[in-house]
Amino acid sequence: MAKIRQALRFADIKLSTKFGGVGVTHVVATKRNLPMVLEGLIAGCFIVTDEYINDLAKASTRINGSQKAPLEVDFDAHWPDPTRYVPPPSKEPIPRPDEYFAPNKERVNLFSNFTFIFCSQNQMENLGNPINRGGERLFS
Repeated sequence: MAKIRQALRFADIKLSTKFGGVGVTHVVATKRNLPMVLEGLIAGCFIVTDEYINDLAKASTRINGSQKAPLEVDFDAHWPDPTRYVPPPSKEPIPRPDEYFAPNKERVNLFSNFTFIFCSQNQMENLGNPINRGGERLFS
């Protein structure tokens, strides 16, 4: 991650291992059914694999002593399309097409008018942040 952070530093792109909310545009995940993916969907983020970050780092790196990185030469042509980097389906109870994982601002209140009661502290810790971000009450 240090090498990728270094490459993205020149493009003023920040990476974090925790979901920060404000200013976050992408969530990097290896699979779809993770709490941080749910949190990213609610926040209107793109859900991408680490290959997206690798390709973004390549586009941000000067090649063979060049004065400019590919992004500096033609930003639109070299910025990776995040919709092409959606994590593959896994053991989802309801399989969803890749388009389902694109940003959708209507999800911001996904859990409105719901109350969640968890019998397991572990489940509450895993799902508490996404549920609370989705505008709902949480009880344990």
